[in-house]
Amino acid sequence: LMSLGACATHAPTAVSEDFLTGSALSRNEIGVAKRTEFLEVAIDPSASELADTDRARIRNFVGSYAQQGHGPLVMSLPVASSNPQLAVTAVAEARAIAWEKGIRYDEIEGTTHGAGEAYSQPLIIAYQAFDAVAPE
Repeated sequence: LMSLGACATHAPTAVSEDFLTGSALSRNEIGVAKRTEFLEVAIDPSASELADTDRARIRNFVGSYAQQGHGPLVMSLPVASSNPQLAVTAVAEARAIAWEKGIRYDEIEGTTHGAGEAYSQPLIIAYQAFDAVAPE
C-alpha cells in the first residue's frame, strides 16, 4: 500500500510543460527562409542591342519577381564593361520590360557593381524571395 501511495505523489516527467499548456502551432512553428534570386545578362562587346534570348530571360525573371518577389527589384549596371553603351541600354530595356510586366518604377532599385575590375561585368538583376519551412 505504501509503494502505491508513493507513485501517486510524483508527476510524470516524460511530458514537458509546453506540451501540456501549448498548442499544436506553438510546438510546430512554420519557419521562413530568405533567398536571393538573380539573373546575369552578359554584355556582348560587339553587339548594338540585347539579343532576343536575353530579353526573353529578363521577361521570365521579372515575371517570377512579380509572383514571388519581396522588396525591390534590383538592377545593377556594370561599371566595368567592354560595351558601356549597351550596358546602359540593357538596363533601360530591363526597366521597360519590368514596366510592361506591371512593376512600378518605385519598386525598382538601381545600383552599380564592378568598379575597378579589369574585365567586363554582366548586368545583374536580383530580388529577395521567402520560402516556408515546414517544422521537423
